[in-house]
Amino acid sequence: MSNEAIREKIVLNRNIGRETTQVLLEGEMIVPDVKPDVALLLKTEAEVSFDKAEAAEGRALFAGQLHIRVLYAARGEGSSIHSMSANVPFDDFVNIEAVTRDMWAGIKSQLADASFSMANDRKLRYRVVLDVEATVEARVEHDVITTIADLPENRLKRTALTVNRTVECKDSRFVIKDDLPVPPGKPNIREILQVNVTIANKDIKVAGGRVNVSGELVVATLYRGDMDDSPLEFIEHELPFAGAIDVAGAQEGMFADVTLHVAEQFAQAKPDGDGEDRVLDMEAAIAAAVKLTSQSEVQVLEDAYCADKQLLITREAVRYPRPVCRNRSQCTVKEMVNLPPDCPAILQICHVTGTPVIDSIELSDGRVLAEGVIQADILYIAKGDTPLYHYEASIPFSQTIDARGTEAGMDAAIEQSLDHIGFNLLSETEVEVRFLLGLGAVVTDYAETGIITDITFVDIDRSVLDRMPGLVIYVVQKGDTLWSIAKRYNADLDELVALNEIENPDLIFPGQKLIVLKKICE
Repeated sequence: MSNEAIREKIVLNRNIGRETTQVLLEGEMIVPDVKPDVALLLKTEAEVSFDKAEAAEGRALFAGQLHIRVLYAARGEGSSIHSMSANVPFDDFVNIEAVTRDMWAGIKSQLADASFSMANDRKLRYRVVLDVEATVEARVEHDVITTIADLPENRLKRTALTVNRTVECKDSRFVIKDDLPVPPGKPNIREILQVNVTIANKDIKVAGGRVNVSGELVVATLYRGDMDDSPLEFIEHELPFAGAIDVAGAQEGMFADVTLHVAEQFAQAKPDGDGEDRVLDMEAAIAAAVKLTSQSEVQVLEDAYCADKQLLITREAVRYPRPVCRNRSQCTVKEMVNLPPDCPAILQICHVTGTPVIDSIELSDGRVLAEGVIQADILYIAKGDTPLYHYEASIPFSQTIDARGTEAGMDAAIEQSLDHIGFNLLSETEVEVRFLLGLGAVVTDYAETGIITDITFVDIDRSVLDRMPGLVIYVVQKGDTLWSIAKRYNADLDELVALNEIENPDLIFPGQKLIVLKKICE
């Protein structure tokens, strides 16, 4: 009998490192020449999008843009409201040891602080602090022994590794363009003050060679009507979209984690068929960060024994991420918001936005508990001297996501989205806000095992075998298996089962007595 170790190459993901840092973005915005002077800042917004994340030697690089939007009351024009915006590019890095260029880097961020102030009536200062988390992983190839030729199956012990393998990480963009009509009853557009574009109801499907992305763009537009006495007007459109991202190696059954954000947006008024400015010409560039993974079960050799040879086994310890569960949940978060006395009363609500922020994630048997707040912003036309005002409120939420197989100590990543926002104005100081919050949980455990990378076959001294007892009465100990007992005494597993009339080979118990016969190949 000629024994030969059969090898196979397998690929496992390895987490190289995870580090956090803070990034300070500060500077000045100049009011465009065509805009009037600033008398009062009414609303300021800061948002960050990332264009690039990549690994370099000893660090993770990232680049993106800070999007700033400002609404202000003009000086010398009564209550006239104007807007301005800026996109500020930035790049930075996070130091992570052992990172090389052939690895993959991922970036997540959260706005820690944003402050704005007027330097003068033509200049605005901003200061934004970002909390940035960078993770780097590598795809490591291992040369693993999966079986031994000409060795009976009952002398081989195999184990299954259920692993996630990263197939591809890719950044892509697609553009959505459409003409959005002004609803009947609303005045023509004289000036667009602000357009906010958000993504809702995202759906991802993987097909051959591509990742299909669909959802809705929610386009919220604040504008001034064309009549001299027109108040501020607000319209909202829901625009379905679908796009396909070419990803090499994509196959049905794989998982695609896709982060979408609005990288650029452009909107202008244009005439309809009657020559009136009642159409919003909208264009948005959607940036997509795609991480495509496949889940597979790999059979590898865990142990073996031979009747007439000693096996010198070399093992390599590996730690790899093991997928546990993916699930998505939706919940409705509802709150009554009461304006404090120092806020002007509400005449009309223009728009409500929200940003979900997760403060804590708790894992227990079969579930993931996510707790946090939705940072709600209510933009409204105010009574009194202030033409436009906004009020911010933090609305807590707590949601349990069913996650089969989850246990405390595992790792969970949660993607959050607001799939719908609604509101009711109950009085001039009281608003009911409703959010449909979507939470997608991915639970991962980190398994450790020793994979066999080499086996040397050494002839056993016949005198050693001869000195071994031919028959043993063995008392089963805690942790024993029939296979481990057979290996210890160089016995044949099938004969051990038959000799002891064992009905279920997987069921033996401590204290049980077994007859074990030595097996020697002639």
